[in-house]
Order: sequence, then C-alpha cells, then structure tokens
Amino acid sequence: MKLAATVSTGLHAAMLFARGRSEALHYVEADLAGAKRSFWAMPVGLPAIVCLRLMTWVQDGLPPHAGHAISLDLMGYIVGWLGFALLSFHLAAMLGAGARWPQFIAAWNWCNVVENLLLVVGGIPALLGAPPLLDEAAQI
Repeated sequence: MKLAATVSTGLHAAMLFARGRSEALHYVEADLAGAKRSFWAMPVGLPAIVCLRLMTWVQDGLPPHAGHAISLDLMGYIVGWLGFALLSFHLAAMLGAGARWPQFIAAWNWCNVVENLLLVVGGIPALLGAPPLLDEAAQI
C-alpha cells in the first residue's frame, strides 16, 4: 500500500471512530505489515503536538530555554508513543490477544492523530481570549 493511501485510509478510519462508527474497523489493517505502516501516524500527528506547545507559549509566554522545552516535548512524544505500543504488545500477548494486537495498534495510532487535532481545536477559544466557561466547554 502506498504512503498516501495508508495515511488516507488510516485517517478515514480514525474519523469514523471519532464519530462512534464501528465500521471504521473495516478500514484498519489487521496484519503486522499494516500495524507497521500505521506508525506513519507519528509524523502526521507531529504538527498538532508542535501547535499545542506553541499555543501554550502564546498564552504563558516563551520559556527561557524554548529549544530545550520543545526537545523534551518531542522526546516525550516519541517515547510515549512507542512505549505504549511496546507495552500493549506484551500485554496483549499475556492476555492471549496477541493476534488482535496489530489491528488494535493500527487503530490506536491513527486515532491519536485525530485526538491531537481535537486538542488543538479545543484550545483555540482560550487562545482567542474566550471566557473560561466557553473555553472549558470547547476543551471537553
């Protein structure tokens, strides 16, 4: 499967999941090769992570060592993402669900992209100075 098709299909499935549509599972690859391809979600979701950090800096001000802070965020992003995948791989095997792990992790990877995009959208009202009630409702 080509990269563009992988990203398109993965994001389509994630958007269906976000709307509570169970047919999204039909768009998630269930084999190990598909699970490996789904890790393209990491670079696809990276701009949202950077945007979240920048939004925080707009509200709170630039920290003294901004380069160090963004480096820590990026390392946390990568280690957290891959750490969860590794941990869930071993837990699935221990629970006897190892055969279903590739489809689970593929769905989880793509859903993270949508989750991070929703976090960015939910943070926009605060960035624009919305009242706390509206800001909190948007974040929910």
